[in-house]
Formats: sequence, structure tokens, C-alpha cells
Amino acid sequence: MNYGDAAAAVIVGNKDPIAEVEGSYSIFEELQDFWRTDNDTFVRSAEDRFIVDEGYNRIVPMAVKGALERFKLSVKDFSSCVLYIPSQRQLGGVVKKLGFDPKTQSKDSLFYTVGDAGSAMSLLSFIEALEDAKSGNRLLLSCYGNGCDVFNIKVTDNVEKIKGTRRG
Repeated sequence: MNYGDAAAAVIVGNKDPIAEVEGSYSIFEELQDFWRTDNDTFVRSAEDRFIVDEGYNRIVPMAVKGALERFKLSVKDFSSCVLYIPSQRQLGGVVKKLGFDPKTQSKDSLFYTVGDAGSAMSLLSFIEALEDAKSGNRLLLSCYGNGCDVFNIKVTDNVEKIKGTRRG
């Protein structure tokens, strides 16, 4: 589960989009938590508690709070909160800490079925959220790694045209 193998892709354009990015917010903060030098056989990592407390649990809430202020929106304005999460057991706590309802605004992070696919995890979870999204839904997408990127994405009427054509 620690090292999943997956990929995700989306087509970005302006012709009949199924979702539109209405805003974005980014913060940068480098945190060296996993590394492997050219002489190392195995990946090394810092202590889990350091990684979680000084990294994810501090940076993601800071970015989401800044994003909501920039977007002039609240957690209630979003039908779904899509987060990269380094472990499934953290998901419920982080979602609650951010103010979202874990039962209605959060989905399975795919951690138990895919493993931690790193940078692909956010897009995998985003695609899963889009498959269930309805026109007018607003999704908050958060990507974590050396900082955090947060996107305000609104689903358009065109999402109904692709229902049932899942290719993943």
C-alpha cells in the first residue's frame, strides 16, 4: 500500500468542458520527507509523525483556508472535497479538521485498492469524484507535495453527456 502504481489523465481545453476551474491557490513549502540518493538501494524517510505533523497536517489546512478566503466560498459551497492523503486512516480526521462532512463531502481515497500512487493520487480521486458529479456541483481539489495546490472546480451540464462512458 505504501507504493502504488497508477496514472491518471484528463483532457484540458475550452470546447464543451465537463468541469471548469474557477480558481486556484498555491503555497510552496519544501519538506524533505522521502528521499533516495543515487547510492541508496532503498527509499529513506523521516519519522512518520514529523511528516504528518510538520508536513501534511499543517500545510494542507493552511492552503485550503487560504483558498477558501481567496474564492470567497465556504466548505458548504462544495459537494465534494478531493484530497491527496498519504494514508487512509488520516482521511476522516483531515476532512473534519478542514470543516467538511466526511460522510457526504469525501470519498474513499483509493488507498486500499491502489496504494499510495503519489502525485497521481489527486487526479485519480478527482476522476472518481467527477464520475459521480452532477451539473452545478463544485469540487475542491487539493494536491500536496512541497506545498499544496487547491482548485475550485465547477461541474458543467456537459458532464451528463459522458455518463456511462467511463474508460478507467
